[in-house]
Amino acid sequence: MSYIGQPLINSDLMMWTFVGDGNATEYTLTNFPVSERSTDAKDLILQLHGVLQKPTTDYSFDNSTQKITFTTAPPNGVDIVARIHVVL
Repeated sequence: MSYIGQPLINSDLMMWTFVGDGNATEYTLTNFPVSERSTDAKDLILQLHGVLQKPTTDYSFDNSTQKITFTTAPPNGVDIVARIHVVL
C-alpha cells in the first residue's frame, strides 16, 4: 500500500527539569542535541508549574551556550520543564 503525504520522520522528545529558587534566571540544558539548524527560544516548549511560557517574552535561549534565560526568576519551588523535538 502506498503512502500519500509528508514523509514520516523519526523524532524524539528530549526533556529537562529544574526547580526555581527565586533568584536564578539562567538554566543550562545539559546534553543538548547537536543540530544542523540553529535552535532558538521558539523551538523550545517551556513550562513553569505547568503553565506554558511565551518565547522571547518570558525567556530567551542561547544556542551557543545552551542556556535558557528567564525575564524574571522563577519563584522558589516552582517546577521548570523544558522540551524540544529532536530529529533522529
